[in-house]
Amino acid sequence: MEGRDYKSKIQFVEVEDAMNELIDNIKYNISIGNLIFFDYWDYEDEYSHNQIDEFQSNFKNVAELYLDENYHDKFDVIYGADRIIVKNSYWFHMIYNNKNNKESKVFNMDNKTITLIPIPSEILKGDWYGTVYAIDTDSDSIESHNIVVQNSVNEIQSDFNDHHHHTVSLREVKKELVFADERTQHYCTLVQLRIRDSY
Repeated sequence: MEGRDYKSKIQFVEVEDAMNELIDNIKYNISIGNLIFFDYWDYEDEYSHNQIDEFQSNFKNVAELYLDENYHDKFDVIYGADRIIVKNSYWFHMIYNNKNNKESKVFNMDNKTITLIPIPSEILKGDWYGTVYAIDTDSDSIESHNIVVQNSVNEIQSDFNDHHHHTVSLREVKKELVFADERTQHYCTLVQLRIRDSY
């Protein structure tokens, strides 16, 4: 069942876009942490807080309807601090109950290690959600590390684009250097990615 009844409850185009993003995240399994929608920080430059509150309320009602119809008891939609959070136990159980025990997806390439962080909102300190990679390198300088990080992000995005429909793409949300030791030439950067419509 596609849960099409939820569409009749959508009151704003912004909510429709957010629902499409949520559905794509589930369909393509691109995120494994909590999903954030209608954060004041992302919207307050263009909308008043009253408008954002209306988006949040409408999205929460629509998302709950869709998720209950299609993924009963696998998600919770809750109010966070100035945001809506979709707590996705669906991905948690899919990963941790996998017979191959894939707690994290690790790629070793020459002097770098790329790790997909499971449940980043719980494991990492700070504001990290959705799809987060740790890119760890042995580099002769921070500049070299940054080049490796950017190349790695490009590779991850390219791999996603090769395996998914052309109407969606993986966009960088933020990245942060979280460890740097010039003496041992060891560096680590966290990169947060998010699925977006390509048009």
